[in-house]
Amino acid sequence: MDTWPSHTPTQSEKGKVNAALPYPLLQGGALTSATLRDEQRRFEWVTPQNRASRRKLVCNEETVLAFPATRSPQLHQQTTSLLQRAEQGAHYLRTYYPDVDVPAELIREHVGEEARLEDSLCAFDPLVGDLLTSFHVSDGSKRPWGFMAFPMGESGCDLNFSSIEFSAEGKIITEPSHYPAKKFETPIRQIVSSPASSDFTKETVVGVRTFSSTSLSSLSLPTSKQSRRTGFIEVEEIDSINTSKLDGHVAVDVQIHSSLEYATLVNDQGNIFRHTLLSGNSLVKVYGGVSDPENITDGFWRIALGEHRETCLLISSKSAQLIDFRAAERGVQVYSVARGPDLCTSIETNLDDGLSRLVTTSELIWIDPRFHITPVLAWKHEREYDRTLSSHAVGIGGMKLTVLSSRNNSLLSVYDVSSNKSGLLQSHALPYSLSGRFPSGAHAGFYVAHPHPESDATAASLVQLTSRGGIYQTALVLRQDKDTTPFPATVDVSWSSAIHRLANTCSVQPDIGKLGARVVQEVDFRQAYQRLFFPLDATEAVYPAESAGTVDQTLDMMPLFWQEASTAHEHLLTTFDIAFRSGEEPTHASRADFLTQSALSSRRGFRALTQGRIPRELLIKGAAWYINLEPILQKFLPDISGDVQTIAERLRQYDLVLDDYRSGSSLRRESEAREQLAVDLVLSTDVYSGQSFAKEETGVTGDDGVETMSRAAEAMSLSETGLPSVHFGCLSPIPTADHHNQSKPEDDAPTGVALPPGVRLLLGEWDIGTNPDQYAYRDPYNDQQPTARATSLNFHSPIRDRAQATPMVAPPVIAYSRTAPTAVISSSQPITRHLGGATDSAGPESHTDSQLPMASTQILPGRFGGRLPAGKKKGAAGKRVGGF
Repeated sequence: MDTWPSHTPTQSEKGKVNAALPYPLLQGGALTSATLRDEQRRFEWVTPQNRASRRKLVCNEETVLAFPATRSPQLHQQTTSLLQRAEQGAHYLRTYYPDVDVPAELIREHVGEEARLEDSLCAFDPLVGDLLTSFHVSDGSKRPWGFMAFPMGESGCDLNFSSIEFSAEGKIITEPSHYPAKKFETPIRQIVSSPASSDFTKETVVGVRTFSSTSLSSLSLPTSKQSRRTGFIEVEEIDSINTSKLDGHVAVDVQIHSSLEYATLVNDQGNIFRHTLLSGNSLVKVYGGVSDPENITDGFWRIALGEHRETCLLISSKSAQLIDFRAAERGVQVYSVARGPDLCTSIETNLDDGLSRLVTTSELIWIDPRFHITPVLAWKHEREYDRTLSSHAVGIGGMKLTVLSSRNNSLLSVYDVSSNKSGLLQSHALPYSLSGRFPSGAHAGFYVAHPHPESDATAASLVQLTSRGGIYQTALVLRQDKDTTPFPATVDVSWSSAIHRLANTCSVQPDIGKLGARVVQEVDFRQAYQRLFFPLDATEAVYPAESAGTVDQTLDMMPLFWQEASTAHEHLLTTFDIAFRSGEEPTHASRADFLTQSALSSRRGFRALTQGRIPRELLIKGAAWYINLEPILQKFLPDISGDVQTIAERLRQYDLVLDDYRSGSSLRRESEAREQLAVDLVLSTDVYSGQSFAKEETGVTGDDGVETMSRAAEAMSLSETGLPSVHFGCLSPIPTADHHNQSKPEDDAPTGVALPPGVRLLLGEWDIGTNPDQYAYRDPYNDQQPTARATSLNFHSPIRDRAQATPMVAPPVIAYSRTAPTAVISSSQPITRHLGGATDSAGPESHTDSQLPMASTQILPGRFGGRLPAGKKKGAAGKRVGGF
């Protein structure tokens, strides 16, 4: 076979050698290779690019919706981070599986792996193949019937056969069917059919690959002509191949040979299986020798069958091999991707010209299986990196063209590459795009439906399958010259009433409810912040209109607050509350006092607080109870300590960044807001109460002795009737009715708080208002005097006093004296050792033992029961002979 010279790029930089390609690579605007040919007894230079041809593939401007979308639109998922998804998973496990302890690291690891897998599948799914195909079914006569096969339904599990007919007048008649020809359990991932044949006696075989299995079925036409038009085809399943028959791996591609003798499958490990269609269940593994383990990492494998029955082309992400089933130990490498990001995406073999079209992320390559040493020709398509690129061979008017498409967009590129008179493969025109009006965006793929080879039709149909299962269709014709008007071709789609009802049903939006209608929205508060802190009107300020008389009047009324008879003292009050109640009634009422500005919420109030004019000491003397919350608030707000000026200075760290765009009104508003916040913090640290929290005393008269004795007996008993009642101070619980109890309470029923006996016993000795640091526990079962509580360490004392060491005192000297042992007095009772309690040292100590205690000499059983042998010497230590 005649070939073009290999492609050798020019040296771009000094000292840099560019790798030579073993095949000619065509690129727009570049002269790649040339060869001398004998033309009429003269040698002429011939290049792979011949721009003399004027023919062009055009499509009809009108695009018709041939089948409605049967799948709901994809909902926009909430964009959550990996940490949020891990927390949601942990919350689910704790809620529904509280006994299972799963570490958080394990949850984050699994969530991260799932997110990476999801992102990779969104970019490219190796299991997705061609979801649309066309075929012809014959009833034995010379007229074949054309059909399209594609998935339908909400989940894509139903197989649809719709009729398509090509006429000699250029009409393409499509009659879609609303009824699925066959249903599967899992979504359909690939649909293939046997190539069209001029032998009308041959059957038509269709292969459908799903997630779980691959189904091979034979198709036949019913006797009724009406059933032929509506797409009702008799389907007879030949065999169903699941993953267990493919060495436990899923199938990624399936192809049917033109002879209808066998179907070829390949799994995600690169192993090839051949299924004999005539014998039914004969599945044989014909190739399993993957030499490069790196090729099986992504699970991408595709096969292409030619006319030869014992060979096929197998491609992976990085290479293409010619496999001979008769010697399937290893294949012959036809193409290999050089180092870089380029990957193989698809392969297709056309039986008319015998060429295979291999698509990579950067090139479109033509391979002749009969000359499998190297590719014949290649075009650099200049597309972006896309792993969904695929090619479609188009045969119209005896010409073979190639259409390049992608599932990510609707761009269609046409390459006019075919053999010339000399037998060399040549590009007759520069690549160009089709001007079809298809929906933009991602879709499920393009397909070119051809008329039967024995038909007189001169037009083909370009079909697009949308991501929602809709079919868009247009006509393709070949124009020989710019001045020549192509033969008119139109697409006529005939919808039945059932198709119209199906379209109306699928177009209705589902009712997802109020809970499902929640969306995540990002709101930009830049305009709100600009309105608050950037150029403002002079009338807008934080402080209200200042009035010297109002502030002075409030300061004069605050010391007299406790003497007012109309003042209610049932609540705890802060200094801000007293200032608010001492002033005039506010113009704008609020639901809470702290949300309403008082007279001190002004610049004069800040100045009065700075000068110490707030009568704080008088308010403390007049209150029945008082507490300062500043030590507690410092634990949460370290900036609250100190006077109002100190707090205001500390709040400057939260000021906005100074720049040239800040106006004077913005700076003034920021200063006023800082001062008002400091005033509010200082006025909220002191808490007062107009009434003391004392326990109610119930007096008992001395004359009623019987009642006193009965109460004492009840106190000594543990019955619930004699337990003391619990009295509350400031915070009193409000009894509420149980909403689960349907019965209404009686009007005269006592409304109290039911507390358990243990709580009432513990709180019986507690007096409201008692200092907890001065509480001393008294044991009711011990008659001794209670020990004084140890004085706690005063941490407020100076550090120097606490660090001073205590002088050490020597212990008293005990004089040695010889005293005779105490005489032992015999007794019939053993000696009892007093473990607790004080002993009486005044009485003499008596011993009633019958004999003196002495050590036991009895040998007891066990390892250490006997005495150690006397005079046992240790063995002599071994001497060191050698070593370091």
